[in-house]
Amino acid sequence: MYTFCIKSRIFIPMENKENKKEKKSTTPIDGIYTVNQLSSKLEINPRTIAQKIRDGEIKGYKKLGKWFVFKEDLIKYLKS
Repeated sequence: MYTFCIKSRIFIPMENKENKKEKKSTTPIDGIYTVNQLSSKLEINPRTIAQKIRDGEIKGYKKLGKWFVFKEDLIKYLKS
């Protein structure tokens, strides 16, 4: 499929949705994990992790509509 760029007046090939999924990284950026990254790392359902964050079992921060957990907070949770 192609999309039309109005500014340059050319057709640009669109990326396949499957390719976008493959590009997502499961490694933390500067020691910060998302719920999905924790889910794959701990083999726990993402909803369970989000619930544990909301209940305060795991210390997390919500920015731009997504939960984030620092590596240090994850280590504290795993040790407890």
